Amino acid sequence: MVDGPQNFLYVDNLFVWAMLSFGWGLSLATYSWFAERQGWSRGEVQANQTAIAVLIGLGAMMLATLFTLARVFASAEGDWGAIVVGLAFGLLWTAIFRVYSQVSLFLAPMAAVILLFSWVTTPASV
Repeated sequence: MVDGPQNFLYVDNLFVWAMLSFGWGLSLATYSWFAERQGWSRGEVQANQTAIAVLIGLGAMMLATLFTLARVFASAEGDWGAIVVGLAFGLLWTAIFRVYSQVSLFLAPMAAVILLFSWVTTPASV
C-alpha cells in the first residue's frame, strides 16, 4: 500500500562543494588586498607569501568554475548558481569574519579536493 508521495530532502552535494570551493577560494585570493586596505592583521602566508595564497585561491575557484561549466554544457537549462552563490558567500565570508577568514587557507583547498573526488566518483547520469 502506497501512502502517497514521499517528500525527501535532496541536497546536491556537488553544488555545495563547488559553491564552498569558489567562495573560500575567492576569500583566500582577495584577503591580502582587503587586509592591507582595512588594516586587518595577516598571517605569515598572507603577509609574506601572498602569491601562494592567491594561487591556491584561484585554483579552488578554477575547479569550481570548471565543474559549473561542465554542468552548464551537460544540461539544457544550465545552472550558474554555484558561481553566483559562491561569489556572494566569498564576499560575505571575508566581510563578516575579517581576520578569521584566513582559515580559508585550509578550507579552500579542502573543499576543492572534496569537490574533485566527489565529481570524479559520481556517475555521469547524476
